[in-house]
Amino acid sequence: MTNWDGLLDGMTATVRDTFGESVFVIYKRTETGVIKPDLVAIFDYSPEALEAGGSLPSRSRIPVLDVRNADLGFDPLPDDEVTISGHGVFRVIDTLRDSSKNTKLHLRKI
Repeated sequence: MTNWDGLLDGMTATVRDTFGESVFVIYKRTETGVIKPDLVAIFDYSPEALEAGGSLPSRSRIPVLDVRNADLGFDPLPDDEVTISGHGVFRVIDTLRDSSKNTKLHLRKI
């Protein structure tokens, strides 16, 4: 029998190390004040369609951080704070968990 979780963790670490932007990420949990320094994660901007109420569609780039929950040590929550070296300080506005034990964080620059 294979260790599915172990295989998945190994694959996720490989993807993260290959595609992650080499920046320092410091995660601050607002609820408890716990700070997780030196987190390695994948940071990018995702194009998103916006409903502005008019007849012309518009798009915006949303900052997104993909974190591995095991590396973080807890489940990320909205209103937590993330400092990304070279990019600034962001607040988590939404979290989307996936089946591979990662969470995609939609961010807003503060």
